[in-house]
Amino acid sequence: MREINFGVESPDPIVLRKVARRVIPHEHMRAMIRLCWDLGIATTAFYVIGFLQDTEESIEQLIQFAVDLDSTYANFKILTPYPGTPQFKQLKPLVNETDWQKFDGYTLNFNHPVLDRRRARLMLGMCYSRFFLRPSNLLNFFGMHRHAHHPLLKKADDWSWRKQEYFDRPWISQRKATTA
Repeated sequence: MREINFGVESPDPIVLRKVARRVIPHEHMRAMIRLCWDLGIATTAFYVIGFLQDTEESIEQLIQFAVDLDSTYANFKILTPYPGTPQFKQLKPLVNETDWQKFDGYTLNFNHPVLDRRRARLMLGMCYSRFFLRPSNLLNFFGMHRHAHHPLLKKADDWSWRKQEYFDRPWISQRKATTA
């Protein structure tokens, strides 16, 4: 076995219950990821942003959770209510897109109470950059998983996080100015 995929979707149990998803305790997820690391099995965690309950702050918490969970890879998507799914039935009055090519996981295609399309796309980009642009993740990429937990790499990851916050700051402060 080379890789296992985990459907985390959201670390928030309230969000998961509202969308009728199974809630798995965080410690159980961490234990499974650690076990896979120990066995040399790569892991991919799948996350969804844009649930009706999501805010920009909760998405930032999701990013931090994804980094802390420390799967080998992560895949982030914007909630896409496909026809015939429970989400589509729930969100049908809010769906504002008729171009089916935009039902792709990268485009917000319904009227979200907090996010607009631009913000959702920026948050999605922030999810990917904050997860993948970490020094420890480079070792994952080159197949050196067992060295990725060195204490110096943790410090390098923290430094990288602070630098990314610096570069994300202009649009974050713009967001805070428009919501105040």
